Amino acid sequence: MDADKRWLRTTILLLGAVLFTGCATTNGLIPFTHDLRHIHGLKNEDLMKLQYYLAEPIVLYRSDVSGGSTISDGKLITQGDSTVDEIVVDEGTPGIAIDAGEDWVAISFEESASVLPFSSDEVHRAEWSGFYSLSGSDWNNGIGTVEYDGKVYSAIRDSGFAYLLIDKESLSRVVKNKRSLEGRLLGASP
Repeated sequence: MDADKRWLRTTILLLGAVLFTGCATTNGLIPFTHDLRHIHGLKNEDLMKLQYYLAEPIVLYRSDVSGGSTISDGKLITQGDSTVDEIVVDEGTPGIAIDAGEDWVAISFEESASVLPFSSDEVHRAEWSGFYSLSGSDWNNGIGTVEYDGKVYSAIRDSGFAYLLIDKESLSRVVKNKRSLEGRLLGASP
């Protein structure tokens, strides 16, 4: 093998190693999926013991115009005040589970009682490999409607592609605390 081929082979191997390590989960975070939950036998109360992180950013937007609007000469004229609310949850933001069900979990990213719903229902399992992703309605190309803090928001800028990650270490702690009972037979000594 001549020097050029060795150099090319070494370069390809190094590039492959860099790509492989770059594709590995960062900081021990792994996607929280339906399969992972069931493989480890995680019950709803177990989900409250895990630390969650957001894999993709979420941007919630709503506007409220008081006073109404009219159309004049082909232009939209708003009368009164308008209020714009925008809530941003950045990638990597930690959150905790406040409530959970068979295929959903409600995550709080702030001290208030407000939560964002994430689910892995049959549609999510088929289309999202079972990832727990932001749950809402009227989804179209990553944009949909989500309720937060008692108000309806538009989830914009591909927020519908946001899903949950968990710390592999916190999963290990939850799993280590589990034990199976063997049962008891009538008439057996204690």
